[in-house]
Amino acid sequence: KSISLPSDKTTSNETVKPDYKLAGEVVLVEGVAQKKSGDSWTALKLGDKINERDVLRTDEVGRLVIILDDGSALRLDKNTQITLSTLSDQVILISQTYGRVYHRVQKGQLVYNVRSLDTLATALGTSFSVKTDEETKNTEVAVFESKVQVTVSGEEVSTEAAESGEKIVVDDSTIALAELS
Repeated sequence: KSISLPSDKTTSNETVKPDYKLAGEVVLVEGVAQKKSGDSWTALKLGDKINERDVLRTDEVGRLVIILDDGSALRLDKNTQITLSTLSDQVILISQTYGRVYHRVQKGQLVYNVRSLDTLATALGTSFSVKTDEETKNTEVAVFESKVQVTVSGEEVSTEAAESGEKIVVDDSTIALAELS
């Protein structure tokens, strides 16, 4: 499913504002958490700024919490890596390589997506987590509040929605809805 953004074209009766780039701030670091900007990794500390295209990772005992400018929050558990692919006031896209991230999404007009392997989770004003297992090629989306739409691309595109108290598990060939345990 594609996401359409406003074009730069305007008519005489409308004004289209350009995307405003969001940033984030580190509010919690436990263990080792790092940021890659360009080619080098640096240790993160409280108050550090996080920007679009930064790659963030935690080690086997690390945890990291980021608050974005719109009020949304991400908590990276141990052994997790993400890329902040797009951070604008229109769309947030987090690309998750491995590990588990808990997302608390600020309600509003922006589209908040998390990509994991061939799975795209789109928040519909909610809090949820995404767990990516690179080895088994498995993605689990657990919904704690409101609703998340999950789209899986492959030979066919499949879409499933999960509500509070439910999870969606995606592996090589299936997409399954289940109760959180």
